[in-house]
Amino acid sequence: MGDLDVLAVDPKSGGTLVAVTCKEWRDAEPHAKDFHHFLSLMEIEGIKYGIVAWTNIPSSVYPLAQNAEKRGCRILLLSREGCNELHNYILSGQGDRIGDRLRQGLGLVTSSAPTIGEEMLLRRAPPTLRRSVKCFNLLPLHYRPDPPSYVRNPYFSPETVRLLVQPFLLSVFHAHKEARVPRTGELIGEIDEEVSMVCDATTGKSIAQNDPVFQVVRNHYGEAYKHHTIDEEDFTVEVADPKIDRQGMTYRMRVDAVRLVQPITATYTVLNRQTEEEEEHEMRVVATPSDLRELFSDIIQVPIWHVVYHLKEKSYVREFFATNGSSIRDDMRYCLLCKEKETVAVCTKCGSTICAEHMLRCKTCGELFCANDSLKCVKCLSSYCKDHATGSFCVTCGTFMDTPCTVHCSVCNGPLCPAHVISCVNCGKHVCPKHLVEARYMLVKKQFCGDSCHKTYDAEYRQKGVLGKIGRVVKK
Repeated sequence: MGDLDVLAVDPKSGGTLVAVTCKEWRDAEPHAKDFHHFLSLMEIEGIKYGIVAWTNIPSSVYPLAQNAEKRGCRILLLSREGCNELHNYILSGQGDRIGDRLRQGLGLVTSSAPTIGEEMLLRRAPPTLRRSVKCFNLLPLHYRPDPPSYVRNPYFSPETVRLLVQPFLLSVFHAHKEARVPRTGELIGEIDEEVSMVCDATTGKSIAQNDPVFQVVRNHYGEAYKHHTIDEEDFTVEVADPKIDRQGMTYRMRVDAVRLVQPITATYTVLNRQTEEEEEHEMRVVATPSDLRELFSDIIQVPIWHVVYHLKEKSYVREFFATNGSSIRDDMRYCLLCKEKETVAVCTKCGSTICAEHMLRCKTCGELFCANDSLKCVKCLSSYCKDHATGSFCVTCGTFMDTPCTVHCSVCNGPLCPAHVISCVNCGKHVCPKHLVEARYMLVKKQFCGDSCHKTYDAEYRQKGVLGKIGRVVKK
């Protein structure tokens, strides 16, 4: 049916027709005209509900969807993240939630009579006690309070999880002002741009455009649920109420938005009747508050996860947006040992976050540990946690060697690392630097495990002729 890729019927809302357009934009960028074309097809077919499932939804489409709602057409915008959310429902065995998600986005009301299948599920389900919190204009919850994805061993659970729902006022303005030549009225330039402003609806503080809050509100407000209920599961919900004067704040945002509109300078020529020469003039055009038309203004509720972890003796706090997963605060992001490199794991012993440089995997148990709670053999480079490390420490420098790599001094039986083990030139036995005996023969230093080997070597050396002595000294 034209560009209506799917025409769906929702039995739970009395057989409501829903038009769907699905596009994966690869070689082209979508434009507002593509959205207008979809709306025109809906009007031709008399359909009041539509779903736009595009991998890339331009910002210009969101105010158009709001205007369509004022004309009686409810449009649900699903970006790539929204489609991924529905796909995750299928992967997690929660496919029944897809219909609820779409109905909430479209504002459809289900009939009160449950189906036979729903009644059976209700009878089987165990009774649970949980609080339900109603929200309005809530951004979607695409991300769960799971352990960070950059951790290789995320086998831990949070101590506390809170979902903070913060209100922000979003106003979108369209600035338009023309530059025309005096008398002739010829158009020589114009200001034509869109400006968005966001402020905290509890404190009235303006949010800078480079702030992550601004980005998540501006980019996702078109996906907000008009009416949504959050059921507490293994977390608590805290909703902050708006405390600002909407009308006064919107006016202040309009004034602030004007300062962001770039002025233009247009040039034109006028014929000087006295000199019969053309003169060039400049016209500077600056937008005023009256040149701004309000496209959208409403309170948007932003869900933020506040997660606390207690790992052994360490405590971490993570705050991130439930809509796009971007981080506000992440105590686990960097290695606690060097405080510079990014975390790749958590120490099984002490709970410290560790980078790849300070992470060691135990050869025996396979768990990951930090450098303080593990040992690495200086010779074969095998790693062990301290519970499974079997070996010795060098009597000279204290470095660790596992049992297969350990050698001992023939005099004191002390363990020696490769850097401090010395072989006797006479018998080949190992000796530590403390019990080493050294002597020079023809300016060449020779090392012995004791006086006995030294005397044996010396006696054989003296019995040799000149060439024999040279050969004896050169021989290793």
